Amino acid sequence: MKPRINLPVFALDASATWDDLENAVWAAVQWQTAHHGKFLSLFLFAPRTEPANPDAWEPLATLPDDLLIFSIARATDAIVLKALQQAGAHVGPVVHHGTDPRMDLDVRLPLADVYRQMTVAGLRAFAYVLPREDDASYFFLRGAATVRAFDTALRHVTG
Repeated sequence: MKPRINLPVFALDASATWDDLENAVWAAVQWQTAHHGKFLSLFLFAPRTEPANPDAWEPLATLPDDLLIFSIARATDAIVLKALQQAGAHVGPVVHHGTDPRMDLDVRLPLADVYRQMTVAGLRAFAYVLPREDDASYFFLRGAATVRAFDTALRHVTG
């Protein structure tokens, strides 16, 4: 069994869209508030993953193979980027939206399309940071080793 990340990670099946992600964020806010009395500025999802119990919104018990990180604060973005940098060789370069022609983000397609493009391009980390200060940011991690390295680095950065 793979170790579990410190933060709750929720499953998003392979057909999940950007609209589904928005709904999942609200469900994660409700879950965090119900279980911790507050919610954080960081939400973690396991794309292309079936939930263990499709009738209940609950976090995964173990680290997923892929990770979608949703951040709602620039300070949180900085922590995520620092952890990705610290994870180094296991993550590789973090490609930012608009800097690599192999990555053509289309929010009309399922989230799995981002991971398909990352696989074709050989990327393990992709960032979609919107320009306005109050916009959300999205970080896509591909591969179990990448997720484990990020988990370890995030613990170190926030520890």
